[in-house]
Amino acid sequence: MLAAGQFTAAKIKHGKIMLSCSMMFVILSLMLLRTMIHWIYLLVGHHVSHFLLEAFMLE
Repeated sequence: MLAAGQFTAAKIKHGKIMLSCSMMFVILSLMLLRTMIHWIYLLVGHHVSHFLLEAFMLE
């Protein structure tokens, strides 16, 4: 009975560790995604505004 209890506790502990690891991974992924979107937006936005500026200057 004691062994079963220890096994269950070990499983619960392992589950908690796995959960916290996956949560950390999700948070890091979201942060990375946000940063990438931010950089893409900056790059694309810069090029688009530059292109529009040139288009208006040529008019």
